[in-house]
Amino acid sequence: MTCEFATNGNCQLSSDMAGMPVPLHPGACRACLLLPDAKQISNHVVTDRACWALKASGQFQKAELLRLAEHAKSLHTTARTRNGSREKEQRRQRVEEATRRKERLISWLQVFRADIDRGLGDTAARLQRQSKKSKPWIRSDASEAIRCLLAKCSCSRTDAVKRLNEQYPR
Repeated sequence: MTCEFATNGNCQLSSDMAGMPVPLHPGACRACLLLPDAKQISNHVVTDRACWALKASGQFQKAELLRLAEHAKSLHTTARTRNGSREKEQRRQRVEEATRRKERLISWLQVFRADIDRGLGDTAARLQRQSKKSKPWIRSDASEAIRCLLAKCSCSRTDAVKRLNEQYPR
């Protein structure tokens, strides 16, 4: 067993944590070396060895405080990991919702196609022109949804109409 923290038959990490010499234990050393965080200042094996040494010397309160500190550290790490996966899940849900809204809007636009429309882009542009003529309280939601669809399809409105016509022809 080769560990950079093994000095004079003691584990330097556990000794520093306990404030007293902590003898090496072959099983603990193997377990510690297998951990992904073995090179860190502390991990649960190092903490357990330090607590064992403190309890063996009768310092039960210090051992309990050390164990609580390690537990708090692991909870913080777990919460940080969960928050990261929660953010990914929320991002995925937002993308799915935006896709569903776009598909729903496209299906509604297909219902409102007129004979003069070459494709979905013409339908969207025609409906948006018509909504500008209507009263403000009527045009708010539909007009905004169509405007967003055209903006997402391209930077310019004419190019967006052309693209939608190509993607969803008559």
